[in-house]
Amino acid sequence: MAVSRELRGVINTDKRNKRTTYATFVNDTYIASTLTLTDAKITDTGFYECHLQQFPDLKTEHYVYVWDKRHLLLNSGGVDRITVKHGQRAAIPCKPTHPDVRVTLKRNNHFTVETSFKRIDT
Repeated sequence: MAVSRELRGVINTDKRNKRTTYATFVNDTYIASTLTLTDAKITDTGFYECHLQQFPDLKTEHYVYVWDKRHLLLNSGGVDRITVKHGQRAAIPCKPTHPDVRVTLKRNNHFTVETSFKRIDT
């Protein structure tokens, strides 16, 4: 008979720690963890990653949308500058707060990438 136990704790490593808790369920065959974010804010929009410390390449990533019809795109508050060396890969953050928000990335006013668009009424 497998013995199960549930471990609970509060993540204290970021500014969301008062709104973020996690629970881990462990038994003889698997481990399952759940991250719970209460009172979600648009600034919580973005990627969340789950990985095992022992195997950092074994991971899963989820994009969380925190939708507010007044804020369809998360604005970082100014112009972000990203510096990379020649030949390196650069990730340009663009965080829509709903999966149906139309996003266009441009470089020097030239079209680069556009996502699909669906009407958002609610």
